[in-house]
Amino acid sequence: MDILKSWIINICSTVLFITAIELILPNNTMKKYGKFVLGLILMTVVINPIFKIMNKDKENLTWNIEKSEKLLSSFEEDKEYYKKKNVESTMENFKKNLQTQLNEVLLKKYPKDKFQIDASLEYENNNISLKSVQVKVEDKSVSKIKKIELNANTKVDSDTEELVSDKQKEIRSYLSSILGLDESNIKVIR
Repeated sequence: MDILKSWIINICSTVLFITAIELILPNNTMKKYGKFVLGLILMTVVINPIFKIMNKDKENLTWNIEKSEKLLSSFEEDKEYYKKKNVESTMENFKKNLQTQLNEVLLKKYPKDKFQIDASLEYENNNISLKSVQVKVEDKSVSKIKKIELNANTKVDSDTEELVSDKQKEIRSYLSSILGLDESNIKVIR
């Protein structure tokens, strides 16, 4: 509202100024040039707020463009960080899905067993590749009591004992055919 009030006051004072100048001008050819110049002054006073509004928008537009450029440049700086996080998340999800799928496939073929699968993955040149698979096989029936040695110097870990049976060879070849992975990269333990 103050802007409108000041604009009207400027127009009124300019009109009074122009009227006073017209009274002072002599009645010759110079009067028409004087009226032309005074008319231009009046038009400038009337149009001036429009220029201010347009100029203000340009300043706001420039400010918004600069702000956007700063924001984009900060994203460029964090690009590698976000890329690394994205790759890690993708690898983790891929590994979970692969392990779940392999567990389901093995349970269909060997319903009497229980499986725990651990896959080793590698990310290179925007590709995820499967390096190795470790399958822990547990019989669903009552498990045997593990051997315990009381000697503190030796430690027996029977959980990582590799199976050396026909079943182990069968699981290896089955997974190798499914995954397209060399059998030496598939470890089956009990």
